[in-house]
Amino acid sequence: MRTIRARLYHQSIYSHSFHRHYLGKYPSNSMKNCLFQCQNHNYCRTATYQSTEQQCYLYEEYSYVGTIVSSSDNSIVIALHLCPDDEMKREPDYLCLPSKGQSIPMQTVMNGLQLVKQYLNINTVGFVLSVDEAWLAPVGASSINVYSLKNYSIIRSVSTNKAFGYFDLDSQMKPIIANGGQGLYFQSLNKTLNNGIGFWTPCISVTGFVIGIVYSPSNLLNIYNQTSGTYLYSINGSINTFNSISYRKYACTIYDNNLYFGSNNSIQQVSIEPSNGIKIIKTILNFTNTNPSFITSDASKRLYSSCSDCLSFNKTFILTTNGTILAQWPQKLAFTQGKASKSKFYFVTSTDTNILSFYEYS
Repeated sequence: MRTIRARLYHQSIYSHSFHRHYLGKYPSNSMKNCLFQCQNHNYCRTATYQSTEQQCYLYEEYSYVGTIVSSSDNSIVIALHLCPDDEMKREPDYLCLPSKGQSIPMQTVMNGLQLVKQYLNINTVGFVLSVDEAWLAPVGASSINVYSLKNYSIIRSVSTNKAFGYFDLDSQMKPIIANGGQGLYFQSLNKTLNNGIGFWTPCISVTGFVIGIVYSPSNLLNIYNQTSGTYLYSINGSINTFNSISYRKYACTIYDNNLYFGSNNSIQQVSIEPSNGIKIIKTILNFTNTNPSFITSDASKRLYSSCSDCLSFNKTFILTTNGTILAQWPQKLAFTQGKASKSKFYFVTSTDTNILSFYEYS
């Protein structure tokens, strides 16, 4: 059993910020039992014990990533502290693995990555890292190959009934696919929206929205209801900017209601709620003169992105949501994502030359 400190918030519940960070609910007859369940789950960092239901809700993300909300019942939020020095050296700037007994700067983590598996001729439009798995979509295929993060082999394939373009997975691991120029395909609904319109990478919010980045006009973000597929409204990036130029958008990720997207020359941010009123797009990081090929995120609220000719930093970088660079990787990647358990940091990459690589830091 791991020895880990935790902070308790009485009469509170936890509201998670990213849709795939909910790990599930489990029977529990006490707060202590719920704490043990989270402590012994390799990915759990936050839990809510609901005494009335006698249920323990587990979440992958740290409590600072989401929101602790006051509750009128006897619910208790359990926030694990994995960093030995919580106030000075903590996530997201540092990686905290209990086995190390110290907080590790993210650049030290990147410098210490070990290549454990590599595949050639894997042409992919991207992948999603889940608990102990990597879900990878080959270009043009109508299925997802699921790799184990334990031995890095394919353990199953999941049919989607649509040839893959750019995609995201919902909390049930069902894809929403930018189906070439044929709209957005929602597998959970078996429904294609806006057939005939081209989209870049879609992304999904924990609050039930799907964001489709339109090819043309190039600054348009369409917002849909995830449950019904209903079109709700659009954000026009050509109009609403704040101390920045609005650039063409390519890829996105969402924490709570804050949308972060890669666009020509920058990483930018905008709130997607409320639906009415002026939407202000802010730049959190400027580039030189090229677009990032992707933007992904992790349970510590770190963003991952890349550019081909950045002068002030290397080709691929990890940053905070306020634009602070935490670490760099000296290779431009077609796609990458990082993910940490309580024992390892995983870094999965794909290149423009179709090389898929799995790295570890432990």
